[in-house]
Amino acid sequence: MPILKPLYLFFLKLPIAHDGSNADVGLALSQDLITLVPVLGDGEVKFDVEYHNPIPAPITRGDNLGHLVVTIPELEDTRIPLIAAESVPRGGFFRRVLTAGQSLLSQVKSQSENGS
Repeated sequence: MPILKPLYLFFLKLPIAHDGSNADVGLALSQDLITLVPVLGDGEVKFDVEYHNPIPAPITRGDNLGHLVVTIPELEDTRIPLIAAESVPRGGFFRRVLTAGQSLLSQVKSQSENGS
């Protein structure tokens, strides 16, 4: 079986609760991603992110925020902790109001695109 090359840094932005100085936080893998991929089969590798939404501030760089789940048919899932790639302090009053407004607009836009 070939080995999936290590992923040294995996970036993804997750939403932060309305109390953060930013609207989102970057994520990184806490360790290299190394897994076996069967040579035979459809070769489909599925990546999912599990986390609690929204993430409350403050967040310290390195905080465990969720898991990356790698699913390969006929093999056991690989779970790698996702950590905060940056610190996000609690925002001041005006920043929290702005972040809450941005989050609300984002949700409205998402719902209108999905036809809900």
